[in-house]
Amino acid sequence: HRIWKVEDGGEIEKIRLEFEKIKQMYVADGHHRCSTSALLHKSHNTNQLQLDFSHLLCAFMSFDQLVIHDYNRVVNVLDDISPLTLMSEISRYCHVKRMIKPYSPKKKHEKSMFLDREWFRLRWKKGVLDKYKKSEVILDATVLTDVILKRILKIKDVRSDRRIKYISGIEGSEGFVEACLKKRTNVGFGLYPVAKEEFKTLSDIGEMLPPKSTWFEPRMKNGLIAQEF
Repeated sequence: HRIWKVEDGGEIEKIRLEFEKIKQMYVADGHHRCSTSALLHKSHNTNQLQLDFSHLLCAFMSFDQLVIHDYNRVVNVLDDISPLTLMSEISRYCHVKRMIKPYSPKKKHEKSMFLDREWFRLRWKKGVLDKYKKSEVILDATVLTDVILKRILKIKDVRSDRRIKYISGIEGSEGFVEACLKKRTNVGFGLYPVAKEEFKTLSDIGEMLPPKSTWFEPRMKNGLIAQEF
């Protein structure tokens, strides 16, 4: 990244007018930082601290320059359920096909699974998806959480359970496999990326995406701009 300091008043006004043209925007990443800034603004006397929490640093990305990658799960559960039992349970809800080489989902409602050093393609059965037909958007991350993580693997809270690791799609199948192989008790689930229109639709109706369901690029480097306390 490269940053330019703009000091000329005329140039600043031109930029301000350009920002006025933005009629709709979405928080695609950094919602936890937004929450932290709001709490600081609410709870601190900024004059006493000589710090200003009334503004929030943001980077705007045009939708046509934004890429949404998949966000995958590696779950450490094979101490609690055998691979055979897991496969048997999953086959109740998914059509399962063994793949002879590393596999990434090719379309919505398709998943990959890396189990016992073997690849499988999973596709939700119609009866599973029918239960979500009243939803504006059916996200595979939601169905995976409801059916496999909670119902089969008995994971109550996917936000806090330490048995789950999230692997971004930019790490590729190599990074995904490497994460799976760190423990013999791991099983990996690869998801198809969320579509931009799905992201916008959910936001427009006031809903949020499930945790760790998208990896947005480009993304700012952590600590690129900092405020010293």
